[in-house]
Amino acid sequence: MVGVQVNEAAAHAHIPEHESPAYFNIVNHALTLCFLVELLARIFAYGREFVLSEDRGWNLLDCVIVACALIEFVLDVVDAFTTNLRSESSTDLSIMKAMRVVRILRLVRVVRVVRFFRALRVLIASILHTLRSVMWALILLFLIMYTFGILFTHAYTEYASTHGGLHGSMTCAEPSTLCDMKTYFGSVLVSILILFAAISDGISWIALINPLWEASGGSGVWLLLFLVYIALVEFAVLNVVTGVFCQNAIESASLDQEMVIETQLKSKQLYTDQVCDLFHLMDEGQKGELTATAFEQHINDPQVAAYFRALDMDLNNVWKLFTLLDPDGSGTIDLQEFVEGCLKLRGPATRLDMEPLGDAEVHHGVLLACRLL
Repeated sequence: MVGVQVNEAAAHAHIPEHESPAYFNIVNHALTLCFLVELLARIFAYGREFVLSEDRGWNLLDCVIVACALIEFVLDVVDAFTTNLRSESSTDLSIMKAMRVVRILRLVRVVRVVRFFRALRVLIASILHTLRSVMWALILLFLIMYTFGILFTHAYTEYASTHGGLHGSMTCAEPSTLCDMKTYFGSVLVSILILFAAISDGISWIALINPLWEASGGSGVWLLLFLVYIALVEFAVLNVVTGVFCQNAIESASLDQEMVIETQLKSKQLYTDQVCDLFHLMDEGQKGELTATAFEQHINDPQVAAYFRALDMDLNNVWKLFTLLDPDGSGTIDLQEFVEGCLKLRGPATRLDMEPLGDAEVHHGVLLACRLL
């Protein structure tokens, strides 16, 4: 809504004393009322937790947004009551200036959107997490550009001292190598800006080759240094900086507890779905259960065995695996037992996992053998 209103004002900025349509204010005040009701409801529902919970920062931001909206509403009301009496007095001007400032603060509402989209919040958190690395990367780039900027400015100084008398005045009325060198490397600051533009698509570095070649006097030393600068920054520094940014972004995402929990839940759900598909593959008769004999027969099937290995299950001992999947000793495995057992046995079995079986496993195996007779 803020963007639509600003766009409408810009479209009629050339019209003196143009006023925005009334429905803009109506919609804004309606949204303000909704925000206020929502904020009061949350304060009433959470009580002290509103300012003591982990979301207190977002709650404070909501309070600031609603406060700015209420101030704008009050100023609009004051402006409406003083419309007929408006003049060029300082009071009216101060009210108008205050209204402009408050309306600019409405942009803070955009930040509120971040709260409701976890992926967007993680992205912004990753950017903020990399700010320190950004600062050091900019310092490194500045030092490199400063060093090469001094060299190329010195190249212009030498070339100008040698060929300056041949051109007379430095008005650069006609294109020449000296004029190009003065334009691109006339001072250290200009040289730094040109070097930055050369690596950020602000200027094609091909345009700098001919002036540097001419300034080298046929030796090509300044052109060679320029190519070294391009190769160093483009292929080494920027790639390393990009890698550091990616690493920091990954670390930042791993620090978001909600994102970690959501990822683990999705991984568990995906694993559960795969286990269910495996059970239905083994349950050819659609009986909803598997016996020890059927389980052993399917385990020897290469397709089923590959499925188990894909689920990170250990198949070294079929009887032991069936015993672990059948905790009640009924001799059959239903879907729930199969899923719960696979979730517990995910990954290679450790000594700690296998020790609790003891004599119970042997007794369980005997019972199964007797039932199969």
